[in-house]
Amino acid sequence: EDFVGRVEASLLEWDNQMHAVRADLKQAVVDWESMNASDTETSFLKEVEDRLEDVIRQARQIGMEERELVDADTLRRKIHNVIEDLKGQVRVYCRVRPLNERERAMGDTEAIRAIDSMTLEVPQGMFHFDGLFTPGDQEEVFDNCADLVQSAVDGHNVTIFAYGQTGAGKTYTMYGNQREEGLAARTITELFRIIEPMNHNFRFRIYASMVEMYNNTLLDLLRPVSKSSVSPKDIPKLSVRYDAAGNVIVDSLCEKVVLDAPELKDLLKRGLSHRTVAANAMNIESSRSHLIFIIKVLSTNRQTGELLSGKLLLCDLGGSERLKKSESI
Repeated sequence: EDFVGRVEASLLEWDNQMHAVRADLKQAVVDWESMNASDTETSFLKEVEDRLEDVIRQARQIGMEERELVDADTLRRKIHNVIEDLKGQVRVYCRVRPLNERERAMGDTEAIRAIDSMTLEVPQGMFHFDGLFTPGDQEEVFDNCADLVQSAVDGHNVTIFAYGQTGAGKTYTMYGNQREEGLAARTITELFRIIEPMNHNFRFRIYASMVEMYNNTLLDLLRPVSKSSVSPKDIPKLSVRYDAAGNVIVDSLCEKVVLDAPELKDLLKRGLSHRTVAANAMNIESSRSHLIFIIKVLSTNRQTGELLSGKLLLCDLGGSERLKKSESI
């Protein structure tokens, strides 16, 4: 009898939890529908999104069917997208590289001044950005674009460019060094942090590819290249075209399926090492080539069958200076 009583009590508690979660989900939808234009500030919307995420997580933990969560999860994705749109579909951040030892030894001095967290003063005047880092650390820079990883998981395409003159620190910001991870590695960590608790309800497939563009030629950096006997003809070249749906396709581009963050980070390192080999073979001046790291995220809801496809493109662009200045060819 004690056992039966405990089971009945557990069932009653589970039923009460289910009713409470359903009520929270319904209220969240009602709150969203009753919002007016004055409520659409990022901080308020973030609170609504966090609340929805928490309720959806609770619902999945107690075993609520996915079909009951479709509307709420669609709303969460919609709110997240609204937040990102309010920040700006195109955002421009400025990161100031400090003078290095060589520049200081030559007597160079800083010619800029940070007015606030968004404004930079130079001799020619003042410039305004969505954010300013002077120089900020790698984590601080990534925090300003971390939410874009969620957008890719939600089925959107996201592109992050690093633009500036040769030696400005673009590659360091994007790929870091042995001591500090850059945007690419931190993006990988954040991606798998997001999808790990969702694996019970969603089936994910993560693909990665890496290409280098130089003189209108695309090089596939994830195809093995021999260091001992490499020549330009050994490096496969790629062509770009549109498919029937109008999507950009890179023919014969190698896409690797990865299962976890360490595997994807190893793939990133391998691609970067192949970049060096290919550069030597093609006489590529690294400051004039563009490096594009692509992460494709496909997810399928195990119960509803809903399919989402998103993409992250991390682009380390070639130096923005004129060729004569860098003496690149």
